[in-house]
Amino acid sequence: MILLNINQIDRQILLEQLEEVPWAQPSPSTINYSHIPRMVQFLTLDANVQYDGPSLEILSKSFFDILLENIPKREFLLIPNNLNAFNKIIWLTFR
Repeated sequence: MILLNINQIDRQILLEQLEEVPWAQPSPSTINYSHIPRMVQFLTLDANVQYDGPSLEILSKSFFDILLENIPKREFLLIPNNLNAFNKIIWLTFR
């Protein structure tokens, strides 16, 4: 899951990547398989600054129930150029 927090006052976008992890190990006597979100990665985009930080890596397993051998574990990569284009589009929308 990717969460976007758009702060119009500070003109910043916080991107958080979360994944589900088991809350606790289920026991044979329970069928409670509750999951909680865990932050995998986060980054901040500033409207007035060219982003040059790390790429946003989205795990392939986030999109596929069964991961085939030929699909890399980190299939989806948003590099700084992609993130800067996204940042520009968002702030053009909020003019």
